[in-house]
Amino acid sequence: MAGLRVGVYRSVDQGAEITRMQAVVGPLPILDLDRRAAEVFGRIVGALQDAGTPIGDIAALIASVCVVGGHSVLTRNTAHFALVPGLAVLSY
Repeated sequence: MAGLRVGVYRSVDQGAEITRMQAVVGPLPILDLDRRAAEVFGRIVGALQDAGTPIGDIAALIASVCVVGGHSVLTRNTAHFALVPGLAVLSY
């Protein structure tokens, strides 16, 4: 949700973007960043930095919450998320 908000606030028509975003994500549950996800986040970021393929903290936070919860990530940025071991990546 936080990553989507960046696009909303960069939009020329923020009101329309908020409406569209809420229509899509409104019925979906919001997953929490808990201690376990924070641990996975550290491992993901550390491993990807060591490999020279960092994906950015927001993407890593999203990935860590999905990995811990056993969820897939739905994204247009499949190249970044595909670098995360154990993460199921869906494209649209």
